[in-house]
Amino acid sequence: MYTNTDCTVYVKNDGEYTAIYVPACYWQEVRAAETKKYGAELADSVKAIIPAEYADGLDKLPREGTFIAKGIPGIEITDSIEPLLSADISVFAVSSVTDHRSGSEAVQHITICGR
Repeated sequence: MYTNTDCTVYVKNDGEYTAIYVPACYWQEVRAAETKKYGAELADSVKAIIPAEYADGLDKLPREGTFIAKGIPGIEITDSIEPLLSADISVFAVSSVTDHRSGSEAVQHITICGR
């Protein structure tokens, strides 16, 4: 499977954030704006495809309170995600996690989507 970067997933457990580093993933980011009745809104999104060999424990991520960032941000996160969100890096709230670890081993992966 082709990968183009690494990423870090931030999971909230008991009020504290835990960083899970993923050394290889395919990162597809979309920068967009959406015009609505009362003005424009950002419609940015991301899809991170993580090969099965790096996906242990990522299939059961809670969607609420989970964030994904491109690379290794190097920002200390404990009880608040605000320092990460205010930094000048790509950070997205996880909206779905799909497990594709069936079939041929060469294409098994987990897909994480965020907004």
